[in-house]
Amino acid sequence: PMGGVPLDEHVLTGAQRELQEETGIIAKKWTKILTLHPSNSVTDEVGEVYLAQQLSFGSAAPDPTEKLDVKKVSMKDALAMVYDGTITDAISVAGLLAVMKYLN
Repeated sequence: PMGGVPLDEHVLTGAQRELQEETGIIAKKWTKILTLHPSNSVTDEVGEVYLAQQLSFGSAAPDPTEKLDVKKVSMKDALAMVYDGTITDAISVAGLLAVMKYLN
């Protein structure tokens, strides 16, 4: 899950909100893993990646404009999807690789 965070909202608060809205998941433990600039030659966008742990599962409540298909996969399968080109979003790719290094 990902999304924009208003300037007056703390990034972690935004990450927590996006996780719950898009997946229905609430995490008790949050670890900042990575900060990156996805395309600093054309935008000032900053991406922050958090690892959410100690999860509880509820109902998602995405924005009406969002059409989401949530799929639970193992980290091994997520990495395989990075390497086979299924997952191509830059922040997701970098985040998954960084999380694997953090967990190992």
